[in-house]
Amino acid sequence: MLLLILIACVSMVLKDAVGVFLVKAEAAGNERLAGIINPAGTIASVIFYSVGATNLTHYYGWKGYVGLIPVLVVDYIDGRYFTAVSRVIESDEGKNNAGLGEIWKGMRVVARQWLDAAKVPFHFANFKEGK
Repeated sequence: MLLLILIACVSMVLKDAVGVFLVKAEAAGNERLAGIINPAGTIASVIFYSVGATNLTHYYGWKGYVGLIPVLVVDYIDGRYFTAVSRVIESDEGKNNAGLGEIWKGMRVVARQWLDAAKVPFHFANFKEGK
């Protein structure tokens, strides 16, 4: 069951990433990027629905439905993350990489922002003695 949950989570992340970046590519008229990433979304959807979610709910009953909770948590987090990444992506006009470099750049920028934001509350310099 844990393997199915992991498969569902990983395929959900890929499916969501492709979905967000595909919308961005199509809105910008970047047919090369859309053409490159669309098949990955199809494969991820097939894996998610036919292997992950279907097997969890069909073979494990109510436990399988409970097993979808981590998938929903991952779905929420990756939805926020990839949407934030899509705001960083710039146009690929005049570039030869079809926007793939922009996606990687955006992923690094947002990951760095999120990690820096997560560190602030736990940094000991932020705590003053007696408070």
